[in-house]
Amino acid sequence: MLPDAYISHRTETRLRIKIPCKRKDRRFFSRVTEALSGQEGIERVVVNPLTGSLLLIHRLAPGIVEERLRRARLFSLDAPRQGSSGLFETVSSAFRAANETVKEISRGELDIAGIVFAILMFSGLYQISRGNFMAPAWYTAFWYAMGIIMKAVPGRE
Repeated sequence: MLPDAYISHRTETRLRIKIPCKRKDRRFFSRVTEALSGQEGIERVVVNPLTGSLLLIHRLAPGIVEERLRRARLFSLDAPRQGSSGLFETVSSAFRAANETVKEISRGELDIAGIVFAILMFSGLYQISRGNFMAPAWYTAFWYAMGIIMKAVPGRE
């Protein structure tokens, strides 16, 4: 049986795959590197056995990359992502939809992260101008929550 794997991050030329059950398995990742290196369109294979991850730098369409990985039969790429809760998926899905709406309305000039960043920066400057140098607790909690959600949005690092 093939080990379960999932795509954790994707851009146009990069694909990061997590294979949690193979963490610390250097022999497995050595076989993966050997099997995928040198294939047409794959420029570089970077593995990290310690974290159980594989990074492909490529010049291929997304569907072609995934099909090659399936044909290589090194892992099962169709496995559901581990560790995602229903609540997280619901919130991140709603966030992605809202973010796309903001981008559409602003013709690609703004996104939610940019708006929140500007609001928090201006709020911080306002507080400093009033002599308040203490960051309120809501700011920290909100900023970390935004960081977690932004990692859920594909194509952002």
